[in-house]
Amino acid sequence: SLLASIERIDGVESAVGSIGSVIVLIPENGSKPANDDQILVSAVDSGAPDLSGAETVAGRDPAGGNELAVDKAFAERKGVEVGDRIKVSTQTGLTEFEIVGLVEFKGGLEYGGQGFGTVPIETGRKLFDQPSGYGEIGIALESGANIDDVRNELEGLIDEGTEVRTPSDVSDDINSQLQGFNIMLYFFSAMSLFVGGFLILNSFNM
Repeated sequence: SLLASIERIDGVESAVGSIGSVIVLIPENGSKPANDDQILVSAVDSGAPDLSGAETVAGRDPAGGNELAVDKAFAERKGVEVGDRIKVSTQTGLTEFEIVGLVEFKGGLEYGGQGFGTVPIETGRKLFDQPSGYGEIGIALESGANIDDVRNELEGLIDEGTEVRTPSDVSDDINSQLQGFNIMLYFFSAMSLFVGGFLILNSFNM
């Protein structure tokens, strides 16, 4: 019901609801799955506009059933291609997917070594144990729309605990995290200089 209300807001061109989860590729050699075997999966309506910024470079988008599209970089690392069937672990157990498409993000964006994939919303609801609702609603604005006006309208619609974030908000969060990481690096660099100086001083004293 919220999705339909958002679509009626002035300035909103399209709104797409999705649910997300993580599935894990089961290696064929029987070894334990590694961190880069994880696939961040978004389940969306097959006929909905694509707001992810990804371009299909091989095959097609998932249309129904256990069909999966993955990012090209992940497919190349794991040696899989369109038409292959892979076994994965989901919230509801082991299942098999057919890879029907490969996608690529602008600028070669990767998800920290993990894969990215999309499945039909009906499949996601069943396998991720989320029978109703959405975890996220992506919104594209019409050309010339005022982002602050739309944001104020959205904040008047949503329930408490739901957050409205713009791309710039996400960028600010990432920058804050990177600044914290830089402080840690500066601290360890200072400690390394101190320890190195101490060792050199001891060497001269001896």
